[in-house]
Amino acid sequence: KSIMDYKHGVQYSINGTKCTRTTLPTTFVENCIPDGAKETQTIIGAGGKTMNLRTYTMMVGNLSVTAQVTENGCIPVSESIVGSSPGQFIHMGTSFTGITPGISDRTIFNPPVSCMMGPIYPAEIQMMKRVSFLHPLR
Repeated sequence: KSIMDYKHGVQYSINGTKCTRTTLPTTFVENCIPDGAKETQTIIGAGGKTMNLRTYTMMVGNLSVTAQVTENGCIPVSESIVGSSPGQFIHMGTSFTGITPGISDRTIFNPPVSCMMGPIYPAEIQMMKRVSFLHPLR
């Protein structure tokens, strides 16, 4: 689990009972559909159980990114990233499920007490480059 506290410039990386604090490498980047993305409409489902989606296709460097969001509310449904990065082939697919509107429990943003002790290490990554509106590329 990671908690990114942009107000205080600290990221909490929590793995079980272990917690590491690092400086955030960048300011918060709003999620958005980039200008120039090709938009198409899709309907998924069958019978009376259908959902209207907007599909956006774009190139980000050498990566082909396809993202689907609901037509009503712009809720993420899926994303596919395919292409190459120096020395690597990338093929990543992500599906989003169980999404509910709003935040039902704001305490999930409170780091455990064990995270409040110890040093804050400098971030190893100087800048995170956003591949699409859903995923950062490190």
